[in-house]
Amino acid sequence: MSTLIHTLSSAVESRRRALMFGWSRRKDHDATRRAVMACEQFLASYPGASDALVRNWCRENAEHVYRVVLGGRSRVIQQLIG
Repeated sequence: MSTLIHTLSSAVESRRRALMFGWSRRKDHDATRRAVMACEQFLASYPGASDALVRNWCRENAEHVYRVVLGGRSRVIQQLIG
């Protein structure tokens, strides 16, 4: 498994937990849930994706990635989007 697919997967899981337990401070819950679903669809469709494929997808879907990555995680955003 590539490191970026693992990073994206961890970010999705963290956001999902934050939404489930009410820890998320985002006010756009519907858009955030759609972003989580879009990322999960990508992860399910390309479980062994290379770092280049993950980075390209994240750049093309930056609005989803920004909603999924928990606030203050600029290092994660930098890894995924570059």
